Amino acid sequence: MGVGYSDDFMGPLTMSPNLIRERGRQLEVITNVRMPRGSTPEALREKIAKRIRGWAATSHVTVEIDHEQGNWMARDPKGAWLSTLLNIFGDTTGLEAKPVPTAGSTTAKLLPNAINFGPAMPGKKYTAHNANEYKEVSDLDLDMQMFTEMLVRIGNLDRMQ
Repeated sequence: MGVGYSDDFMGPLTMSPNLIRERGRQLEVITNVRMPRGSTPEALREKIAKRIRGWAATSHVTVEIDHEQGNWMARDPKGAWLSTLLNIFGDTTGLEAKPVPTAGSTTAKLLPNAINFGPAMPGKKYTAHNANEYKEVSDLDLDMQMFTEMLVRIGNLDRMQ
């Protein structure tokens, strides 16, 4: 669509059509847009709308655009929450703990200073959010240990960020 850009840590802007269906005499396309740092929701909405309206005009198609766009979320890697969570991951797994970008964080965005903490095991295939979603029992055990430790350590921090 000519609106792409990328962030060094968060990666590229992605747009994934999740639902395409006929609604009466209209075609409805619902798309998940993952917006990294480097733009604002307003600017991205306008760029996308301009491209779609341009295509519609040359194709002689009537379009209706309803674009709701959340803002990107990034936290200070030196902040108290993130360093605590990274320490928990490293202490529990014995693996290198470093922040990774994620397309998730729906609930974390609703809380001030929150961080999306859903440990995925490095080197293992991501198996969540699909028709055959599963987690290995050994990884679930580690997750439970990390989440329990997280409640204790985060609960004892003097400040959130």
